[in-house]
Formats: sequence, structure tokens, C-alpha cells
Amino acid sequence: MCVVAILNGMPDDNNKYVSPVTRRRLLRGSALAMAGLAGCSGDGGSNTPTSGDGGDGGDGGDGGDGGDGGDGGTQTETSTPMADFPDEMTLLHFETNEDRRQAITEIADPWEEETGVTLNQRAVAEADLPTEIGSSAAASTLPGTAELSNRALFSGRGIVSREDTTQVVQNIGEDAFYDRALQFVNDGDGNYLGVPLYAWTQTIPYSEDFRQENDLPVPNTWDGFETFAEAAHDPDNDQYGCLLASDQSQFTAQTFQMFALSNDAHVFGEDGSIVFDDDAMIEALDFYGRMCRNYNPPGDMGSGDVGPIWNNRQVYLYSSNIISIYFEAAFQAETTADLDYYDFVALLDGPEKETTFGEVVSTTTFDLSDSQKRASRSFQEHFQSTEGGVDSPYISFLHLQPALFNPTRPEVLNSDAFRNQEIIQRFRDEWLDETIPNSIQNMERFGRRGEQVFPQIGDITGNFLVTDAVRSVIDGNDAETVATDTADEMRSLIS
Repeated sequence: MCVVAILNGMPDDNNKYVSPVTRRRLLRGSALAMAGLAGCSGDGGSNTPTSGDGGDGGDGGDGGDGGDGGDGGTQTETSTPMADFPDEMTLLHFETNEDRRQAITEIADPWEEETGVTLNQRAVAEADLPTEIGSSAAASTLPGTAELSNRALFSGRGIVSREDTTQVVQNIGEDAFYDRALQFVNDGDGNYLGVPLYAWTQTIPYSEDFRQENDLPVPNTWDGFETFAEAAHDPDNDQYGCLLASDQSQFTAQTFQMFALSNDAHVFGEDGSIVFDDDAMIEALDFYGRMCRNYNPPGDMGSGDVGPIWNNRQVYLYSSNIISIYFEAAFQAETTADLDYYDFVALLDGPEKETTFGEVVSTTTFDLSDSQKRASRSFQEHFQSTEGGVDSPYISFLHLQPALFNPTRPEVLNSDAFRNQEIIQRFRDEWLDETIPNSIQNMERFGRRGEQVFPQIGDITGNFLVTDAVRSVIDGNDAETVATDTADEMRSLIS
């Protein structure tokens, strides 16, 4: 989820816990902000924040650390022969903002000149990607290549050319990617459905000033979160202990997953059976429901509520995806030191494990003609190229949305070229050196258990079964009863 409505609710200049936002600084960055405003959601809805559209949210293994990276990062050159390319190819994506579409045009220009292929763009809202893929397949109008959320990627798994996407990953180098990023696009049989493009994770931002002044623990455990929320809660003065998603949206399922996964609670067992009624899930539902009942602002809280409530200093603790650090760095700070008032929990150290919810956005190739598949492979390798440093295709794309578009290759994240961007330069070194890569390497989601993939999660979240369960417990219903009833619904749905 992202901090939306950042232009709403000018903060109190006298507030001592958060750096003031001046109108001049807001206006100066408002154009950039518009490209990143959105809410995100769980596997069943749109979850990656883009230009006003919302987006989605696995379970994975470990991964290696990255190399040092130079000014240019990995120099991935197109390795596909240019013979027998089609005259044109379509790229399906969900960058509906005009500035981003123009940026993709500029990124594609050298590739078009080199290959003679005209790249046509087809942009749709992220939530509509699975429908677009299905209708295009039925009408024989599938694009040659696509940029897809994890949910959309797996919805189209039957018409993806796994051989071609696997070849692109191998051409770039499997060892070049974060292990967890590759795990998110693994089809469970050792092939790749997509080529990881960028990753984002769920976080728990908070006021470091408020924490220190009140001698509170870092809210990186369940107990620490509750202690912080209890200390900050003063509803008589319109001050609330936390803000967790509670509305009828996939954003609620997304936010809940960070807590559930940290208790090793899952929808599917390793054998594919439904385990939503296990003790671990009951405990997670009970805790999350209690936090919302006791400490949330009144009413259903959605992605659109976070920005105004945080900016009005009505909470000092909330849950968002990692794009929140972009909004703080872009609009609340001119230097790294200006961010001393703010921090965030990247991995929740729950009762069973330290983890978070995450998303990998990938490019892919559909199973069309040989010439279309050759062009798709070639374009994806061009898209991932860092030759040319800060002006390279991949770095240029990543710089369209700092903090959200995080590289899926350690060498790129560590490169001078990637870090040579005005907003990124305000990030703390530890965020780039440790926090972001560690969160990518430890992110999970309900639809995956290690290398195993359970595509039925799309039906479950698409029917809001997880969201409904969370909301029922928030309303005061018994967590065990809700988990049992929901598990039965899930079994009936996928049977």
C-alpha cells in the first residue's frame, strides 16, 4: 500500500515528531508524487502502486548477497539474433501514467532502431491484467511480451512460453538475481514464468522521534507493535495507536499477510491442503483483529486513509508498502539527516519467523510465433540492460519510482548508477545496503510454500475470503470459529 493523498491535510508545523512539509516542497515534488500514488492489495486484486492504480502482494527461500556493482551495473546486452523479427510487437503493461508510457517509449527507441521492430504499447489497470490476458487469448490478440504482477503472471501461466522466459533469465544469469525473486516466478517445475523486473515489500513505518521520546521498543515484534500502539493511543485527542487496513479490499489481505506469515501461518499446507484453520492462523487473526479494534482510527481503514491520517499526525505507526520511504524522502526531506524523525520495520520478527509480504513484477513471453518470441526475448534483455549507467534502459526504468521499483539483481542495487538519483541519495545507507535486500530475500506470500506454487490462491483472494475473515474478527467474532468457517469455504471453492 502506499501513502496516498499526500497533498491532503497539511501537517501542524509545531508538531515535534515529524519533519514539517512546506507547501513549496509539496508543490515542487507533486508531479513526481502523482506517478506513485495508489493503494496495493493482496493476490486477488491490483497491488503494485502505479499512477493512480492499485496493485497485489509468497513464500520463498534464501538468497545470496550481491556484488559491489560499478557505475554501469550488469551490462546485459541483447543476445537474441536479429534475423526473422516481426515488423511490430505489442507490450502489455500496467504503467497507465502518461509519463511512464513516454519513458517506456524512450527506453524502447534504441531497440527499435537496432531490430527494426515497432513496439506498440497496450496499457491497462493492474487489476484488469488477468481479464485482459484471458480475453486477448480468446480473441487471438495476445501481445508478444508483457509486464505483469505476480497474480497476473500466474493467471496466464497456461499461455506463457516458459522455455523463452527461462532462456532470458539464463542469458542474464540466474546467479545475478535474488534467489527469492526467482522463486516468485518459478513455476514449481524448475522453469520460469517471468523475468523479475522489480520488487517491493510490505513495511511498518513509524515516528522514530515519538518512539525515542516515549522510550518505546522498535515495533518489529508483535509485543513491540502492541506496546507502541498502546502508548500512542489517545482517542479523546484524536490520536490513535496504529493504522492497519480493515476495509473491504485486497489491501486488508495484503497488510494482514505480514503478520500471519511471521507466525508461519499459511492458506495452503505443503501438500496443497487448506490449513487456514490451523492454530497459527487463528493466532494471527486474533492479534490483528485486536490491534484494529483497540487502536485503529474509527471506521474502515483503506489505502486512501493512510496518507491524510499520517500527515495529520493522528498516528505514529502504520502499515504500508515500501513506497512510503519515497514519500518521506521526496516531500519531507532535503537531506538524509532530515529523515531522522522517521524509520520503518522491513521484516516483522513474529512468534515463528522474521519475514514480510512482497511482490515481484516481471516481464514475460507469450506462446506465439517464433518471430514474436524472438523479439520478446530480445526486448526483455534490452529492458534489463544496464549498459550506459544511469541512462541505461533498466536504470532509467527503475528511477521512474524510487523505493517501489527496487532492482531484482543485487549488483544493480549496489551500483553507483542506480544510487545516483536525487531521492535515492537521501535514503540511509543501511536501507540500501541491508534493509531493502534483506526484505526482498525474506519476502513471502500466501500462494507459495518454498518452491511450491498454489495457483488456487487467486480464486481464494479474488473472492475476498481472506479479507472477509480478517474483517469478521475485527468486528469481534471468535477467531477460531471464523478460521474454521473460512477454511471450509476455501475447500468448497477450490474442490
